[in-house]
Order: sequence, then structure tokens, then C-alpha cells
Amino acid sequence: VLIEGLFRNLVLQDTFKNRLTRAHFLEITPSSLQNDENPRKEECIVHAFMQQILRTDYRGRRLSVKSERPAPKSQHTAGKGVNGENKEVKVHPMDVQMAVFFCADAFRQQIMVTKLSQCQYAVPLLVSNPFTGDIEFPLWTMRQINKYWKATDTSGRVISKTLSIYKAHTPMVAFFRIGSISSSKSQLMNRLINEKHDTFFHRDCPGSSRERLLMDGVVEIFWYLPSGKKAVGKQELVREMSETLQKVRKSFKVYFEEDSEKETLIQWKSRFEKQIEHVHDDLVDEAKRKLDDNIKQKNIRKNLDQQVKNHEKTLFDKSKELALKLKEDRSKNRDPKAEFDSVWGKWVTDLTKDVPKIKDINISNDVINILGEEIYENGLVFDQKKSAAYRRIHTDSNQNYVSIKKSTILKTLETFNSMEKSLNPEDQTSVRELISKVIQHTAGKIVSFPVSVQGYSSGYIQEIVRDVKQLVLEFKPRDNCFEFKKEFFVDLSLYVCEQAEKRFEELHRKYREANDPILHFKKNKTEYFKVFMNYYRGATSAAVLGDQICVKLKETILQSVYNMTAIFICVQLVGKPPFNGNRGDLEKHILKYLAEQEGDKEEKFKNFLTYIYQPKTHFENFIRDRVRQYMAAENPQAVSVIKEHIDHKQRIIISAAEMARDEVKLISGDINKWLEIFSNSLVDELGDTKVNLSDKVTKDVTDYDVLADVIKKELLVAVEELKRSFCTFSDLRKEMFREKPEEILIKHFCRGCWKQCPFCGAICANSLEDHLGDHHTEFHRSGCMTGKSRMYTAEFDIGFCTISVDSDRSFYSQHNASVSVPCRQYRSAGGDYAEWSIYPDFSELVYWKWFICEFQKNLEKYHNKTFSGRGTIPTAWRKYTLSDLDGAKYRTIL
Repeated sequence: VLIEGLFRNLVLQDTFKNRLTRAHFLEITPSSLQNDENPRKEECIVHAFMQQILRTDYRGRRLSVKSERPAPKSQHTAGKGVNGENKEVKVHPMDVQMAVFFCADAFRQQIMVTKLSQCQYAVPLLVSNPFTGDIEFPLWTMRQINKYWKATDTSGRVISKTLSIYKAHTPMVAFFRIGSISSSKSQLMNRLINEKHDTFFHRDCPGSSRERLLMDGVVEIFWYLPSGKKAVGKQELVREMSETLQKVRKSFKVYFEEDSEKETLIQWKSRFEKQIEHVHDDLVDEAKRKLDDNIKQKNIRKNLDQQVKNHEKTLFDKSKELALKLKEDRSKNRDPKAEFDSVWGKWVTDLTKDVPKIKDINISNDVINILGEEIYENGLVFDQKKSAAYRRIHTDSNQNYVSIKKSTILKTLETFNSMEKSLNPEDQTSVRELISKVIQHTAGKIVSFPVSVQGYSSGYIQEIVRDVKQLVLEFKPRDNCFEFKKEFFVDLSLYVCEQAEKRFEELHRKYREANDPILHFKKNKTEYFKVFMNYYRGATSAAVLGDQICVKLKETILQSVYNMTAIFICVQLVGKPPFNGNRGDLEKHILKYLAEQEGDKEEKFKNFLTYIYQPKTHFENFIRDRVRQYMAAENPQAVSVIKEHIDHKQRIIISAAEMARDEVKLISGDINKWLEIFSNSLVDELGDTKVNLSDKVTKDVTDYDVLADVIKKELLVAVEELKRSFCTFSDLRKEMFREKPEEILIKHFCRGCWKQCPFCGAICANSLEDHLGDHHTEFHRSGCMTGKSRMYTAEFDIGFCTISVDSDRSFYSQHNASVSVPCRQYRSAGGDYAEWSIYPDFSELVYWKWFICEFQKNLEKYHNKTFSGRGTIPTAWRKYTLSDLDGAKYRTIL
């Protein structure tokens, strides 16, 4: 009846026998004149679907129309809210596809399947005929599907092949659902094939709904053409190491056999050969050990999950048995809570005695010990850690971190003897770029470590420290004019390790909470005590189960509140300044904030330095601060939205409980079937809501009316408790967000290119990180912002690069200090200069002129330069005040 109703609503009731032909889709009718992309009625959707598929438009499978007809009676409860109102029923997009397939003639089926394949969609392999019940294998429909790929013949030549897929001999991988697993098979397969395209339709696709009639029993197939490599063996895994080994061997041979002192060196050849082999073997063994550890950790987690499920069942049974025992022996007037407390600890200890303990961590000690091992000076590490100067490494002058090598040129020029012990601006810029590079590299490294899955390991710190050391060693100063002191390596390592420590501690805490059974059961003691008291008071197993389900649902609803609120906060913030534009607009607000900030002038200058030298860090800190301010303020609207969200979840859960009750009664199912229906109907709204039941409880629960009533009653109590916990917006706990609002905004605004102009440090305005073409920005700054000075003088260069590139001036690049480069031909300096497009601009640029005048003494002290001689600040600049920067002028201050 339901299927016939679907065909009637799609106006296909007469076509199953007569079959759809080409004329049905080429004929011009009122339906064909409708907008294919947005059909308004169900009778138009079939034509719209076929028109888009015939055009190889992959969006055709996304079409959907909300029907104004009420839901069928057998599904009626699924569409009811608490008050029993009817909900609109959506036609499932795959029902449209299969309805057309069943009603089309053989040629139309073949064309349809071919087009679906060209759209990179899965096609029907086995279908259940809705009218005859037969299982059909429509091989004919696949005859026109051809696949093209490249292969290598026996001679090693790359050749192209094209073959009808029905003739191809290919291995097949089948996906089956075993047990009541809530994960989507289709989503899993899509991630394996292409994360950006939904090859298989799944429940999160546009237009999806629970009401589907024709897809049940359909088996789909898709052909995936990977790179063509066979199974990866051990040699392939260590290929990169083997290639490096061969290069080392080649260099080794040249050194010992072609050197002029080869007769003397030959005595050490054998020993070095063995050492090289040992190093290679150690690297291979280390890689294998890490892979084995990953596999072992996955197996431990899998076994632990199963153990926790079994332990939950055991604790449930023990709580029930103790309650029934005390209930029978009430004559002794025992205190039930005291009795429960007396045995709870022993139960948990007995169940978890064989579970591996998760050790406490001390990341700060690990950092000090590992750094001490790397430089063999624990005392230096302790001193640098204690001074805390490393926390300012990205803003403070880096002069104290280097040793200047006396240049032959400077030795002969007595005029410049006073500058021998200071870095020139280009070198300072290159050092700051190195610091930024190390910070960005390690930030990516920190995120890549699987701390949330495997827990913290001191090896992570060791790897970070080694990366820092390697990047510092790879750095080549201009003309080899200076070298880094040990303090630089230590402070840079301490800085990045402190950033890692904050993240590692938070993730390890979450890992421990998720994987330590003792903590898990300690947290759930109240839940089992409630089970115990319910049985002690004479409740049925159905009532106890309903109460237990609500306990779990309360946690799930709470998490959904935080998931929703994170998005809500972001939506609210991006709807108004400073987040209602792009990154360039946000930068203008940041500059406005920097200019108007209150407090100590030295502190204000430090904030400017962070913006100038670590712009991405400053953007991130600004976003975090604004989100913190937003969440600390009173927000009745947000509180109202949260409470409405909780009410919505309550209605969904009650509807799911009623639907599960009715369907189980209809099919005479058991409690496991009830739980399956109930959980599956909540997957899209709340995720996994399954409860682990013991066999005893499974047998006892038979009254589904009581179960549904208890869920309604206990859920109301849980919902009211949740609402009371959100009286104000500030009641939100940051640690509960799976993805914090500031992290979402940082991802949105801080993606893009962060390259800085080699002249003035202005940020590239491109929104793509690895973009094609030159770097560019709308407004540049004065060179003195980054310490630029006149060559071989201590006088600031106050010129703006946008003016200099249209002048007859010259400059010396950081790559070659002995060659003067005309500013008009700045690209010829190479390096970063060749990658920037800097156009002449004679704008007033009030902001930076005001900044230079306002922080003149701070700039002179920080860069050890002076605004004198040719670097004297023009008198006209000093007329600008903070009031000149307000209003519309902020649009042109950059």
C-alpha cells in the first residue's frame, strides 16, 4: 500500500506496466517547463530528476520535495511530536531514483545507470522488485559503462586501457553490517573512495529522511581505480630509508676510494660501513616498532571497549542482586546506601585489576630532561626556564641569541666598528622568519600527534625538540656572518614545547577519562546506585531500564547542547563587527583595537610587536579574546535558544520511544529490537544512544508501555535539571565543547597566506595558503617597523616601500649585502623579493605615521636605531593624533 502510494504521488502508477520511454522525457509538457533544480510538486520531481541525470548533472540525486500529505498510519508515530501533531513527509531522493528505474524500459534503465556512473555515483547491482518480490541482477544496464586507466606493460612502458566494466576481471570488496552498529556503511565507503563526493547515498545527504521504501534490499556497486600498486610490502614501507641508504653508500664509496688520502682512510672504512648499516637497521626497527605500537594500541582499545561493556553489564547485575537480597532481608534495618558503598569499591577493584593502568604524566619535567640530554647542560635549561624570557622570543630583540662574526669588510671600515656586534635589520628579519617557521612547523606537528587516541608519550616532546634543532641547524645566515648561541635553541624549544604542553595535557586528560575504567565507573557510581535503589524499592526491569536510558540520554543531550551552541556563537559573531567581513576587514578592527588599547605604553608596544612579527598568533589571540568576552556577557537570547534546543531533543526522544514501542508490538520483537529501533531513530539527532544490557535484563523487560512511560517521566526530570544548569550564558563550560567556538572562527579567518613583505612586514592578502602567483596586499608600511635602517648606519629608514618602488633609491638585500639593487627592480634581488607584487601608492597612510610618532622611543630602544639624519621623522607626521584615526579613516589606515 505504501509503495503504491509513493508511485501515485510520483505519477508513475500507470508506467510500471507500460514502461517509461524516451518520449516521456523528451516531450514538452507543463512538468518539463518547471525549474529542474527546484521542483515544487511531487509530480514534477521525476521529470526534473531525469533531466538533470541525462545532462550528467550530479545534483539530480539531491532533489527533494516536501509532501503536503500526512504520513502513512504505520509510520504515524514517527512523525508526531509530544502533542501528536502531524509532520510533513519528505520523498526520499533514492526512492525517486529507484521508482524511475523500476518503471523505465530496458534502454532507459541502461542510459540511466550509465549517467549515474558518469556522475561518479554507485549503481544498482541487485534490486528487489517491489511488485513481484523477485531479486533481479540488471547486468544489461551496465553494458555501456566503460572505465579508462593507465597501466605498465612488460617492457615498462605506460599504456592506456579502456574496457567495458562488465568484462573486466576485478577484485570485489563487500560491506556488511554485522550486529546493531550505528555507523553508516555508506559514509565509511565514501571516505575510502573520495571524501569530497558522496558516491553512496547516506543519511546525511541533502534530502535524506527515515521514510524510504524502495532502497531496502538494494545492493549497489561502484568501481574504484586506485594507483595500480599491488599490496604494500615491507620493502615499500622502508623504501625512503633504503633510498637514503643508497645515497650514503655512494658518497661513502667516493670518499674512501677517490680521496687523495684513501690509503690512510681505508683503515676506518670497515668500521664506518658497519655503523651505517646499524643506523639504517635501527631506523627500520624504530619505524616497525611505532607501527606495531599503533596496532597494539588499537587492539588494546578494542578489547578495553568490550571489557567496559561487559563490566557495565556485570555491575548492573550485581546492583540488582544486592538490592533484591536486601529487600528480602529488611528485618535487619540495614542502611541501603551504606551497604552499597561497602561493596562498590570491591566490585570495581575486582573488575579492573587486570586492566593496564594509565600513568600520571609530567610534561614539564620531560621537556627539561630531554633538552638537557640534547645540549648536555641541564643547568642552562633550568636557568632559561626559570627566567621565562623564552616566552617573549617572538617579540623581543634576538640580538642576545647570536654571536657576530667579524667581517673582513667591517674590519677595514673604522666608521662602522660600532656596529660589529649588532645584527642588521635584514639578518634580524631572517632570524624572526626562522622563529616563525619553527613555531608554525611544530604547531602542525603537535596537532598530528594522536594524543586523544593513544595518550601522551615523552617521545612526542623528543620529536619536537629534534625538529627544532634540525630547522635551526639548516638555517644559513647571510655570508655566514653570525651563529646561534645555545640559549637560542633552548629558548625556542622551551617556547614551542610549552605550547605543546597545554594541548597535550588537555588531550591526555580526555584520553584518560575515556580509557581509564576506574575513572569511568567512579563517574557512573551514581547511575548504578540509582539502579540499585530502583530495584530495592520494587521497580520492574522495564522501569529500571527506562531510568538508565534517560541517564545516558541526559549526557547525550548535554553534549548536543554544546555542539549546537558552538555553531550558534559563531553565527552570532560573524553577523556583526569585527567578524562580519573577510580577514582584511578583521585586520582593520585589530589595528583599531591596538590603537585604542589602554594601559602601560610598554605593554601596548609589545602587543604591536606581536602583530608585526607574529600576525597569525595575534589574530588567533584576538579571536579568542572576543569569544571569551562574548561568552562572559549576559545573553538571554542564547539561553533561550539552548533551552529550546533541549525541548526539541525531548520531543524527538519521546517520539522515538513511542515509535519503537509500536513497531516492536507490531512485529512481536524483544527488548533488543526495541533498543535497535529506538537508537537508530536517534542517530541523526544524538549519535550513539545504546545501552549495554545483561542477558538477565533482556529476559525481564517485556512491558514496552511501562518503558515508554518511564522514559517520558524521567526525561522530563532530566530536561528540567539541564535547563536549570543553564540559567546564564556564562554557565557554559569551555572544556565541554568538542570544537570550541574560537577554534571554528580561527579556522575560518586564519586560513590563507601569511607571508610578509620583505620590506615592511605587511601580510599577504590572499585567502589561499599555497596560492598561485605573487603575494600582494592593499596597504604597506614604513620600513622602520621591522628595524630597517640606512646601510651601514644606525639611522632608521622611514620610507614606505610603495613609494620607494617608484623612486631612484636602492637597497641591499639580505641575500647579498654587497650588491645594491634599484628599488624599481626589487624583484631582481631574488628570494622573497621576487615573489611580491608591490605597486606604487602615494596614499597618506595616517595610521603608521601616527604609530611611528607615538612609539618613537620604543622603536629606537627595541631596534637600537635612531630617528636621526636621513631617518628624521617629518614634522608633518607629528600632527596626527588618535582622534585622526577614528571613523571612516580606518578604511585606509593599513
